[in-house]
Amino acid sequence: MVLVVGIGNRDRGDDGIGSLIAERLIKEGLENVLDCERTPENYLSKIIEKKPAKIIFIDACDFDGQIGEIKIFKKEEWRNFKKLSFSTHTLPLSLFLSLIEKLTNSEIYLLGIQVKNTGFSQSLSEELKNLFEELIERIKTFLKGV
Repeated sequence: MVLVVGIGNRDRGDDGIGSLIAERLIKEGLENVLDCERTPENYLSKIIEKKPAKIIFIDACDFDGQIGEIKIFKKEEWRNFKKLSFSTHTLPLSLFLSLIEKLTNSEIYLLGIQVKNTGFSQSLSEELKNLFEELIERIKTFLKGV
C-alpha cells in the first residue's frame, strides 16, 4: 500500500501547498491520504498503523526549479536536505523522514514542489494558484504509476 502524506503551513503562503493538495485528494475520494499540515510528527501513530510499503510526502521545496515544478527526492537526496529546501515545520523534515523510515520499514519519497513565497500569507502565490489544478492532475497521474 502507498500512503500519501501532505505537509505544509497554510499560514506561510506557498508552504501550505502539500497540505492543500492532500486536502483536495481526500475530497476527491483518494484513499490512504493524510493531511498533516505543519506538524506531521503528530500523525506518527496513524502513519505507523497503516503499515505502508511506500510513503510519498508532498511538501513545498526550494530546489532552484521553476515555480510549480515537481521533483521526486529519493532517500539519498532528502537525507542531505539542507541543500534542497527550507522548513517551517517544528521538526526538521529530514529527521522526521528518517524516523518514519526506521519505524515503518517503508520506502520514503519526497514529492517536492518548487514554491515562490513562504512569507506570512494565507494564500498561495498567483503562480501556484494558477497551476493548482494542473499539479493535482500531475500528482494523481504519478500516484497511479507508483
